[in-house]
Amino acid sequence: MPSGDTPVEEIARIPMPGSSTAGASTEGATGVLAVPVAAGAAAEKPSTEESSTRADLRLLRTESGLRARCAAGVLVPFLLYTVILAVISRTDVYLIWVWIPTVTAGVLVGSLLDIAHGKARQQGTNQSGVDR
Repeated sequence: MPSGDTPVEEIARIPMPGSSTAGASTEGATGVLAVPVAAGAAAEKPSTEESSTRADLRLLRTESGLRARCAAGVLVPFLLYTVILAVISRTDVYLIWVWIPTVTAGVLVGSLLDIAHGKARQQGTNQSGVDR
């Protein structure tokens, strides 16, 4: 019986790949891995704290100015990239180097969202009167 602080409801038996008891020198070898499963392990409650993705989406839904800045943060790098490749007459390599505006757009949008979260956090502390 496994020892530990948490009660054990059951022992899950997982067959080991390539295990064979034929020719084994140890008696009682089963070729099965026994893994203790703690009681209530699957019934953990989800965190009440909002995930960063949910917080980003909430900000984008509620703040139209932020939504416009993020859209511009995605479009501008691709427009500049297209114009630069057209000016230097190298549109044949467009798909090879498309990662550059993709990464740039991601960094811009991430920065805009981080700034918006900081402002929202600051406004939240100012409204409650508690400095953090």
